[in-house]
Amino acid sequence: MRTKLESSQPGGHFIHGTKVVQIPYDGMQLGSKSVHLSCSDKIAKRCVIGVQGALLTQLIPPLYMTGIVIGDKFSHGSVARSLCCRSQIALAGSQLSPSSIFDLHHLKIGHWPLNTKRCDQVNKARTKISMNWMSGDKNMEALDATTGRLENNNSSRISKDALFRNFQLLCEPARSPSCTYRENKQLSKEYQQAKQIWIEAMSRRFKTGWCAKPSEVDEFLCVDRN
Repeated sequence: MRTKLESSQPGGHFIHGTKVVQIPYDGMQLGSKSVHLSCSDKIAKRCVIGVQGALLTQLIPPLYMTGIVIGDKFSHGSVARSLCCRSQIALAGSQLSPSSIFDLHHLKIGHWPLNTKRCDQVNKARTKISMNWMSGDKNMEALDATTGRLENNNSSRISKDALFRNFQLLCEPARSPSCTYRENKQLSKEYQQAKQIWIEAMSRRFKTGWCAKPSEVDEFLCVDRN
């Protein structure tokens, strides 16, 4: 697996060995640069376990991407190998259960060359604003992409906390309010099993570890703010 520094800064490195590399929570609190998995590693994982995540797996079947368009530095063979074919090689010796709802999905890969001059202009004027919206919205929500928060420092409607509160509302009264976000995710047994099988298979085949966020960031309860 390959990592990148926060804000997509250069300087990423390969994770050697087969252990999970967890980022210290104290370091993040003190302002140390966080390290993230590369985008290709994240997409490769989602090609096996879906994009819906652990919580939504308890409510809906897995959702898979069907295709991806690459805009620059394109090599079909390299992209296919990175996003899905290496998972096929890794999982060959440790297949998911035939009865599992999870399976490797190969993406359709397209290429749309970018306008180099236009890209240079965009890169020079790159903004740190990220926007999200839903069908029927009158306004978009604008976030600071470096913090994931609104301009007034409030949490976003797509933060872990906000999505967890919506999930709890859907599951009431079946879920205990004393059950943390992490504990709710662990209830998706088949999802967690499929994820672990993929991580272990990739680690064994390619002798690389897995980069994980501190477990503390998921240890929170659903708080009613009304």
